[in-house]
Amino acid sequence: MMKPIQFYILIGLGAGCLILSIVGIALANSNQKLQAELQSQQVEINRGNASQQVGSNIIRDIASVAGSSQALRDVLTRAGFTLKVNPAPSPATSGSSKASPTP
Repeated sequence: MMKPIQFYILIGLGAGCLILSIVGIALANSNQKLQAELQSQQVEINRGNASQQVGSNIIRDIASVAGSSQALRDVLTRAGFTLKVNPAPSPATSGSSKASPTP
């Protein structure tokens, strides 16, 4: 037979375990919500990086065509880009001269 003091100690330990379990579940749910929020933010960051890469490629392509078009050079200059025209290739090397933008 259990003494009353032993009974109350066991009840207290059981209640403590129950409270700790509830706290653990609440923290796990909170952590899951934060992870979902972080994941959505990372998706936005990745979209921005992809957009920046596409934008850089577009500017590079426009700059390569701008060597023959004064209007395109003016547009790039107004947008804050400076064009560096590569020197014409020597007869030993093949290729075309291209302008490269510098923001």
